[in-house]
Amino acid sequence: MKKDNITDCLDKPCRKTIRLKEFDYSQTGFYFITICTNNRFHLFGEVCNKTSVIPQVVLNSAGKMIQNVLIGLPTYYNGINIEEFQIMPNHIHYIVSVTNCNMSKKKMGLPDIIHGFKTFTTKKYIDGVNQNKWKPFHQKLWQRNYYEHIIRNEEDYRNISEYISNNPIQWQKDDIILIRDGQAKREVMKSIIGILFLFLKISF
Repeated sequence: MKKDNITDCLDKPCRKTIRLKEFDYSQTGFYFITICTNNRFHLFGEVCNKTSVIPQVVLNSAGKMIQNVLIGLPTYYNGINIEEFQIMPNHIHYIVSVTNCNMSKKKMGLPDIIHGFKTFTTKKYIDGVNQNKWKPFHQKLWQRNYYEHIIRNEEDYRNISEYISNNPIQWQKDDIILIRDGQAKREVMKSIIGILFLFLKISF
């Protein structure tokens, strides 16, 4: 996938698909997923190092809800497992393994699971806004699209795993979003582009 495709599809608005047209996303495999909040607003907590030398993500109530729904996905979708994940203030990274996505009589794939995750978390977030005065989101909680990478081999998995675990450390260098006066400013997404080059290096 080209660099511009990732940047465009994680930006707003987006009306193109970044899925591989001929690929069966219900087949067994490991997938790296990144989903960003709409306008990349910080809604799930903050990154700080007040109690540790290494920066850590401190989730707020909304972030804890997102985490609970994410790790609970295997309860709703048989044949998947969340292997690793990181909730950040304005996006989430995770690795999901798919072993059997023939849920009930309907064959479901990765896009269906992600759609279900977005729908359920949006509903629960709205409940949090109404009942607990969580910070409101603008129009929708999540960006329309998401970034996905099919993990090809063990080395690919290790590199992505390291990237996910180091995401809080890279937060201050990460230009996914700058918020000024309540408005989202578009910046180059260094972290995602960086991992793209890493994938290209592995592929070639």
